[in-house]
Amino acid sequence: MTFSESISTCFHKYVTFEGRASRSEYWWFFLFGLILGCIPAVNALAEVVLFLPGVAVCCRRLHDRGKTGWLQALPLGMILLGGFSAVVFGMSVFLGFTIVLAIFFSIWLLVECARE
Repeated sequence: MTFSESISTCFHKYVTFEGRASRSEYWWFFLFGLILGCIPAVNALAEVVLFLPGVAVCCRRLHDRGKTGWLQALPLGMILLGGFSAVVFGMSVFLGFTIVLAIFFSIWLLVECARE
């Protein structure tokens, strides 16, 4: 799949969470998001516009790997859990630990999307 085909496919399937996505479809769209994110004038708008298609293509890519798309929520859930415990229980050490775990799971998620 080429760069333009990937972008077109991801925008046509921007709320399609079923099915599968090839590595090239995922990584070309990922590169597209990185390129737009580096342009200061369109960075905020690009994040809003690319959020849902990005989640959908990652979900389809994880399905292609035989995993559930809900694994994307793991890093965010860990950060929210750490923030909640820091505010309610005053455990700021736990917040730092959950942020480190969230970074680890984010890297693991990228590796999973990169594997064949």
